[in-house]
Amino acid sequence: MSGAPQYLLAFFITLITAASIPALHISVLHIFQKPEKTVPWTFGCFLFSFVLWNALFFYTKDPIASALPALLSGYALLGFLWLGYMEMMFKIYRGFSHTLVTDVLRMQSATLTDITTNFAEGVGMDTMFDRRIETLKSTHFLTQQNDVLTLTSKGKNAARMGIFFKSFLKLGKGG
Repeated sequence: MSGAPQYLLAFFITLITAASIPALHISVLHIFQKPEKTVPWTFGCFLFSFVLWNALFFYTKDPIASALPALLSGYALLGFLWLGYMEMMFKIYRGFSHTLVTDVLRMQSATLTDITTNFAEGVGMDTMFDRRIETLKSTHFLTQQNDVLTLTSKGKNAARMGIFFKSFLKLGKGG
């Protein structure tokens, strides 16, 4: 096989394998029912799909020397599809806005105080805010003295990068 057929085969094998990521991930979550393991299982499912992709690719390919471009393009596409799945999953799993609208739906008629107090199934916004601050402190993005938060150099660099990319991509206001 040479030329376009190699790329088409790599493309279709990649699509089939990429479909295994969410299918396997959803199955694992339903079987083991441990939501705190969602992220590690996502990585595990990606590794499984990567191994599956290699097995299918090499089973259907000519010698590797003629398949290197198709191999690399398949890896790139599989990685891109996995990152897309991760982004979608994180928007649902940890997204602030999604959690907010889900809470409003569950409460049906709620005041702002109800939502603030019961945010994220009773965790509350103050607790969520405190957790975020603690995470940023433990990962050395900011320090806190009394009630004053100060960005570290790592935090400043991350903020500057975020501002640059948001400006470059014309993403508008937001975190």
